[in-house]
Amino acid sequence: MDTPQPHRLSPVGALRQAPESRAPQEAAARGESPRTGLGSDAGSVTLFVIVAAVALLVLLGLIVDGGGKIRALQRADRLAEEAARAAGQAINAPAAISGQPLLVDAEAAATAARAYLVERHVSGSVEADPAGRALRVRVQTEQPTVVLALIGIRSMPVTGQASVSLLTSPNGGDTP
Repeated sequence: MDTPQPHRLSPVGALRQAPESRAPQEAAARGESPRTGLGSDAGSVTLFVIVAAVALLVLLGLIVDGGGKIRALQRADRLAEEAARAAGQAINAPAAISGQPLLVDAEAAATAARAYLVERHVSGSVEADPAGRALRVRVQTEQPTVVLALIGIRSMPVTGQASVSLLTSPNGGDTP
């Protein structure tokens, strides 16, 4: 049995390997791992980096585009609330001016809410309850994505809603 020879400097100053140290190069040439001889593990770190990068990209998309969706939800709710307020202003003006009780015109209220939504360039719906004492306003918009668009999610639907009770004055006898 040969004893391993120590590394020696060649005349040019480079290290020369001992004869036994050629085994790792021969194993690598056969496609085996120099340590185990069971096969190559080349590329496993690359696969991990790719999977981790995709996961981080999705997480970044959820953070950035999720924040955008929250802001869009707040805006949609705010638009629905403003449309409901506009509906609440639809009183029977001639009767109120002449001193008669304040009466809310349910049809005019729904028309006012729809007009508000049209002015703001948003789509939505206005529904009155059968008794004409309340309106529900729904606003539907789309929130475009920034990061999630890279994986095919171009936009997210957003819906806001608000309701208003159409009350009249105590003299009108229509208080809840």
